[in-house]
Amino acid sequence: MKDIKDVVLVNETTGEVMNVKTITKNYASNEDFVKMFLGDFLMMLGICDSTQLKILIYVLKNTNLSDNLFYKTYRVMEKEIDTTAKTIAKVMLRLQEKGFIRKIKGGVWMLNPEVMYRGSENKKNLLIRYVKEN
Repeated sequence: MKDIKDVVLVNETTGEVMNVKTITKNYASNEDFVKMFLGDFLMMLGICDSTQLKILIYVLKNTNLSDNLFYKTYRVMEKEIDTTAKTIAKVMLRLQEKGFIRKIKGGVWMLNPEVMYRGSENKKNLLIRYVKEN
């Protein structure tokens, strides 16, 4: 979180007046984060089988985090993941139904920025606005 304020500073010696901005940032420490292995966690909950998980992890690893876009066709994924296009299509459809991913066009997908994003809260809001407008 960032707080920006306009402040007036006066040099006590010269009387010079300066208008400046102060920026206060809050940083999270390692104590504010929990690390877990997504694959083990999802399988423990019974949410995914190993093939579904393999596809999900592939999508997460290959998503461009600057814009939340994933650029892969089923054919490319089929070769790189070593599973069938039919299985990939079923998993991608399920991810769409759950609101995790959205198909932009053939071979281009966008991960829901309300679920995963990298950057500031402002960037997240811009991505969300883009999703709603398109």
